[in-house]
Amino acid sequence: MIARALAIAVASAACKADEKSAPSPAPAPKPIDARPTPPGPFASWDVPARFAMLQGAWVQSVGGPRVPIAIDRDHVKLTDVTTVTYDIVAIAPCELVLRYKGAIDHNLPAMPFALRRGKPVLANGPLGQVRGKESIVCTYDGVITRDAAGACTKWTFDTAWTSAPARCRDDLLATDDVLHDDLDYPNLAIPARDFDAATALVADASSYEDARRVARALGGKVGDTSTIPGLVVTVAAAPARWKGKRVTVSATYYGADYLESGGMWTHLIPAPDQHVPMIACEPLEPRGVAPYDPVIVTGTIEDEGSLTDCEITARTTR
Repeated sequence: MIARALAIAVASAACKADEKSAPSPAPAPKPIDARPTPPGPFASWDVPARFAMLQGAWVQSVGGPRVPIAIDRDHVKLTDVTTVTYDIVAIAPCELVLRYKGAIDHNLPAMPFALRRGKPVLANGPLGQVRGKESIVCTYDGVITRDAAGACTKWTFDTAWTSAPARCRDDLLATDDVLHDDLDYPNLAIPARDFDAATALVADASSYEDARRVARALGGKVGDTSTIPGLVVTVAAAPARWKGKRVTVSATYYGADYLESGGMWTHLIPAPDQHVPMIACEPLEPRGVAPYDPVIVTGTIEDEGSLTDCEITARTTR
């Protein structure tokens, strides 16, 4: 049977050699996990599944200005001053290793990420994940794993993954099962239809005027401070009149940012699928509140984009 199959294969190859005009078949697409991933501890983190959750367009909203990002199986495209496309050359459980082939050296060697409640977190600083006694932390200069016995290993990628014993990153904070530094709260990346939509979302959130335009389009009415769109257009119409007044707003909890003073700004959005206009509440630590939970918040108007002396007066259901 094997000899017969081999003969058929040889005959078939000979026939194809004579078909000079036949077009070459298109190469089969590479599977989504066809990049170099390290052995050992990384194998148990299901790198292909984690990478699959990153596919699509996002707005990074952890620390600093918002950045539109598009991730596909081969590339990362983002705009930070200029728009640049990087090749993805390796994938770790919490990091994409990047290379730029252009003449200009765009210094972004890697993109750390984490998954919080099954949704991506993208940040400039270190990010990691906790799993029982194990953890993994990704930074721009490598990946640090901690095994169940507490031993840590640093992995780096040049043309292949190499490892060496390392100091554990015990300086990071944990929110849910996400590890992060003390300046970057792990806000979820904001999903977008495509890269252009992500870019437009960044523009819509870049100024009060853009936020007002979106608030009016969402039906915000002057005098109605019970919703975020209504609050934005109401305060914009008469800032001095409304500054200092207490209001109660139905909103969706989005995330937070740490302040240098040690406080925290909590971000509220109109709905899980509507991230503009976004307002801030301070101080409001989101204990017991998860991203996209509907909440009712009471606070004092500071301006059309922020409330102070905030408290969550109720959690609601939709």
